[in-house]
Amino acid sequence: MWDGSKTNLSVHDNMANFFQTGFNTTQNINFQQAISDKVNLYSSATYLHDNSKTPGMKLNRLNLINRVNAKFGERNQWSTDIKVQYMKNMAYNRAVGGQNDGNYYAQVLLFPRSLDITQFENGMNVLGADQTWYLEDTGINPYWAVNNKLSTDTRDRYLMNATVKYDFNSWLSADVRFWNRYVQY
Repeated sequence: MWDGSKTNLSVHDNMANFFQTGFNTTQNINFQQAISDKVNLYSSATYLHDNSKTPGMKLNRLNLINRVNAKFGERNQWSTDIKVQYMKNMAYNRAVGGQNDGNYYAQVLLFPRSLDITQFENGMNVLGADQTWYLEDTGINPYWAVNNKLSTDTRDRYLMNATVKYDFNSWLSADVRFWNRYVQY
């Protein structure tokens, strides 16, 4: 054993022992209306809540969209399409990615199946607790990471785009597109 004790060799399902069943819900409401034969309106609101398979991780996302398109002119040769979108992501305790000590996914995936990962869980849920792990300098204890490497990040995104199009005839048209994105962390 890692601690010098002797035990019978057995196989453990460390993936199932560490990860949990995730739960995801999505609510959506939308509205679409033809204001006239030339103007259409579309609005949508979507809210997602995700309790991750990883203990302590969750994500909330709000997505709002408004879109208007219209045709005008003597032959309806002009058309516009305007879309405004707002997204708010709120993430709690995202895992650190990449090839580094903060990525506990790699620790769970590469943990020896002959050891039971749950024997390293006790005491790791205390904020500020000293980390215990089966070998020194081999990465991070996943239980310690989910309880001690806490983080919250919020992103607000605003996307706006518009198109103005002119049809010269049935086979030739020109359009101008405007696009803007703003992200606030």
